[in-house]
Amino acid sequence: MLYVKYDYYGIAIIFCACLTSFLLWRYFHPIEEVKKDYNSDKITREKSFTFSFYHKYFKVYSKGVYSIVYYKNLYKIFETDTFFYLYLDSRHSLILDKSGFTKGTPTEFKDFIKKKCPLKYRYDKVKNTKL
Repeated sequence: MLYVKYDYYGIAIIFCACLTSFLLWRYFHPIEEVKKDYNSDKITREKSFTFSFYHKYFKVYSKGVYSIVYYKNLYKIFETDTFFYLYLDSRHSLILDKSGFTKGTPTEFKDFIKKKCPLKYRYDKVKNTKL
């Protein structure tokens, strides 16, 4: 605002362009990461896990061994038409197939996870196919 007030329009335009670029990158970069990971071979090589969700955390089971993940430690929750991505950090996520729910429904889970992590949840209307 001060740049415009003192007739420094060039610097104000550069600042606005940089801010807009950053905000667009911040919005579209996670979408591109999910698309890239979805098309990679690492998804097909990964194991199958069983998830159990509780009040403050969820358990991830694999062959009798489990890990506990607290909701507050999740980096981001990303939903598409067929999957939920529970990001542990910016590069690693757990993938929940919406057709794999044995207890409850994907809609109930969406409502549940939005209450647990309201600022971390995002839905994207990307069309994808099942694994």
